[in-house]
Amino acid sequence: MRDEFRDYVERMKEIRLLSALALDNVTAEEDYGKILIDHFRQIGVMAKENRRIVENVLLPILQAERPLSDEEKQELSELNELLVDYQNGAEVDQHVSEMINERLANEMAEEVEVDRRDTESYLRSIVKTMQIKYFRMITSQHSNPENSEKCRADGLEAFELLKKYLDKKLFSELSEQMREFVFGNCLNGALLYQAYTGEKRAFYRKKMMEELKSALQRIKDEDYRAMMPSVKWSAMELRACDHMSAMLLDPE
Repeated sequence: MRDEFRDYVERMKEIRLLSALALDNVTAEEDYGKILIDHFRQIGVMAKENRRIVENVLLPILQAERPLSDEEKQELSELNELLVDYQNGAEVDQHVSEMINERLANEMAEEVEVDRRDTESYLRSIVKTMQIKYFRMITSQHSNPENSEKCRADGLEAFELLKKYLDKKLFSELSEQMREFVFGNCLNGALLYQAYTGEKRAFYRKKMMEELKSALQRIKDEDYRAMMPSVKWSAMELRACDHMSAMLLDPE
């Protein structure tokens, strides 16, 4: 990935820090004002450089009226990874991340419509969409319920695409590594029904339980076990049960 994109991400993180820096220890009103002015100055310089990168480097790729090269798609995917900070539960730049997701999704849809020669990339793209939408769904449930529900719907749409590959014929055509990838993420997909608030909470809890019960049935299915001999089935069953327990312990 080009250095300009790495620098973009680092500047966005610095802008976020400067915007939220605690000033509790500043007692003098004059010092407070000086610090704010200095922060705004730094933010302005970094934001100007980031706009240049978006307008002159990123947008020409995202808006190109041609198929993207493999190198461009890889670069966008790597940039997108840096724009969503899963570990700290924070977005580095949600707007840019969504633009990248949309372009990569369109690219993948066009490729899949032509043929499915790159099934592995297609499946990984689906799972990445599920992960990003789940993250945004959870982090905005209280602050922006409407956006949370939109992210849930998008994530569940991707989940349904992934579940198609549980069809035993399609499943058998995957490599063993991709079988494990699909199988495990179809278990995790049930979490897209998590809901802590809202009128449809009871409905989502019921749907989540149904998905987890289906996952447990698959875990015990001898056909799947035969196609994935290296999987630690007891650990996977425990993971499904943990998800169930967490949901049941969450008060209505």
